[in-house]
Amino acid sequence: MGNGHSGDEGSKPPDTRRPRQQRQTITNTPYLKSLFQKLARKSDDTSSEGTRVTQQIFEDAFNGPLRVLGKLLFTHIKAHGKNARRASIHLEEFLRVSSDVMSVLTNTQQLNYYYDVFSQGKDLSLEGIYHMVQVAYAVSLVVAYLPFEQTSNTDHLLRALAVGMMGANESIDKAEFVSWCSKHIPHIFNGVHSFLLIKLSGAEFDDMSWHQRMSQAKGKVGRSLR
Repeated sequence: MGNGHSGDEGSKPPDTRRPRQQRQTITNTPYLKSLFQKLARKSDDTSSEGTRVTQQIFEDAFNGPLRVLGKLLFTHIKAHGKNARRASIHLEEFLRVSSDVMSVLTNTQQLNYYYDVFSQGKDLSLEGIYHMVQVAYAVSLVVAYLPFEQTSNTDHLLRALAVGMMGANESIDKAEFVSWCSKHIPHIFNGVHSFLLIKLSGAEFDDMSWHQRMSQAKGKVGRSLR
């Protein structure tokens, strides 16, 4: 229109990612640092980099059957940290993953991010997909304050979902996973994401009703999610 710009430039989709400066502001909130220090006091692990949180303490923050989510997230943090072999994390690593989680906004971003968390750098097998679906289902019910009951019907339904996702393949990569879920179950990780945001925001972290819901689910699905 006489301004020297092509018409295509105006048709580009908006960038929904948070600016780097905004992400840094979010992850430097006093609560996140306070939460890390709270966990670190239980860890009794220090180094030249300062206080650290051990894997055991980090996983303990995820009660009952959701402990497996803590294990997966800890492994994900370490895979993107400076020393993947050390069984503890420092504040910088904790704030980095907090930034990643809080920067996930859309369903597509959730599908991409949590596939990486569950797959740990590998294509997912049928058992891996089944395990992921179990965790996502359990977390969604807990976040919604609904009782979790692992019955034979529930197990058959979740396994059928995993088989449907896999088709005749032995494994599924991220592109295939995101494509299938976008069409059929785009909200699969909404509960998982809400749970992590609750943890990172500090809401209900010490609330007894939260721990009670975790304990109620523990006896029913604890063994299958280890």
